[in-house]
Amino acid sequence: KELHLAHVFVITSDSLFIEKVYSEAMLQERCRYLQVDDFDEETTTAFLEGHGFTDDEKTMAWEYCGGKPVCLVELINTEDNREGKAKELLKIRKGQIEEVVYSLEVKDKKMFDAVMGVLSEFIGKEKIRYKYLSDEIKFLVRKNIIFADSVNKELKPQSMLNLLAIREVMKNV
Repeated sequence: KELHLAHVFVITSDSLFIEKVYSEAMLQERCRYLQVDDFDEETTTAFLEGHGFTDDEKTMAWEYCGGKPVCLVELINTEDNREGKAKELLKIRKGQIEEVVYSLEVKDKKMFDAVMGVLSEFIGKEKIRYKYLSDEIKFLVRKNIIFADSVNKELKPQSMLNLLAIREVMKNV
């Protein structure tokens, strides 16, 4: 295996897969991890400025979407009431997360409680640390609610919209 040389590039948003590859013992010191994340605030602002957003609209877009390109494009494509569109996106995402979480309550109460425990940590934080990928973390990652950063051992919502939706869901608990 030491004599065989190969270069493989993998592009994926599946952080569970990345964690598995990154932590495989036989790949230790043989793989590199490059995280491609959302735009930072400066890039987001410049991007939105190029699409004619006012200062207030740029601020609102950052507060709802962060630097998530797909969310920003939704706002760009809505010229009339961008804040209304952002609120609609939040309402939809909140409903999706509620559906995932509360349907779990009926199927597996213990897992539901564990999942709610993880989500509750995001009430006052944007990122949380983890020691290992527990079943509840894997569940939330598979459902694209959170992202597991295997290098820094951090969990964060998949987007700013997800963070806001998680906080809205947790208000009703």
